[in-house]
Formats: sequence, C-alpha cells, structure tokens
Amino acid sequence: MALVALTGNGGSTLAGKADVALVYGPIDEVCPLGLAPSTSTTAMIAVGDALAFVPEPHARLHARGFRPLPPGRQPGRKLVKVEAAMRRGVELRLASCEDTVREVFGRARRPRSAHRRG
Repeated sequence: MALVALTGNGGSTLAGKADVALVYGPIDEVCPLGLAPSTSTTAMIAVGDALAFVPEPHARLHARGFRPLPPGRQPGRKLVKVEAAMRRGVELRLASCEDTVREVFGRARRPRSAHRRG
C-alpha cells in the first residue's frame, strides 16, 4: 500500500516518508498571527475534493448506484433556507467573551431525544 501525503512543505518529514507527496506549496494563514490553520486547511480540502473526482469519468458512476442514506444525508439534497436549520431559543449556545469553547460545549444542552428517554 502506498502512502500519499498532502502537505504545504515538500521538505517535511511527512513528505519524506511518503511514496507520493502532493505539495500545494507555502500558504499564508489568514490568522493575524499566521499560526491557526485556516487557509491551508481550505487548500487541502480543495485538493482532496479535486482528487476524489479525478477517477469519476472513468468509473461510470450513476446516481442510482448510491445507497440510500438517512434523511438529510442524501446526495443532491435540496438547499434549505438558513431559518430552517438554525437553532432558536433554548437550543442556542450563548457565552460570554471570558468563556472557553470547552466550557461552552460542556454546558451544551443534550439532544431532545435524550430528554425523552428520562
């Protein structure tokens, strides 16, 4: 089995260990400090998506070949308005600027189905 690396640094340990290294090159992150991965993760998603569809014309895939998925997970699902998907009222996660992400998600309300089970 071959190891394929997707990286911004062709001289990295990962690229050196890989059988094939796909190097997208140096990218400046949009984070003011240039540290938080943002632009680079977007580049990796774009390259990954492009690679995923390269064999498609040769695979002779058809929509009828997709296995049914749970509701809301169907390929080609129609777009819905934001209002249909957004949280309201007690489902909102509100936090002060002093709260950490961990604290906010730790206080997150359990799904409605968990309340019904008792």
